Amino acid sequence: MYKKRLLVVMPNGFGIADNGKPAPAEQAILDKLPPAGTLDGSSLVAAAVKALHALTAHAGVPIAAAHSSRGSTTRDRIVIAFLAALVLLLAGGLIHLRRR
Repeated sequence: MYKKRLLVVMPNGFGIADNGKPAPAEQAILDKLPPAGTLDGSSLVAAAVKALHALTAHAGVPIAAAHSSRGSTTRDRIVIAFLAALVLLLAGGLIHLRRR
């Protein structure tokens, strides 16, 4: 069980727990936000950022908005593709070693 606050972002809305228990005050804030409405990763991340801004503002600790650029999105995709290729390569190497 996760012992801290956990924010769950889903296409149809948000969920939040604190030490595995419901957090009704924070959930009420999240219930006012529009859901992502899609499985698109970028939309889910944008919804998560909005949720975090709403939660921190409610707690009296607003965070500055970060604007992502097109270049960072491309860089992120390259990094993810590289990591996925590395995992596949390592998995293939492990399978090869086990067959020996």
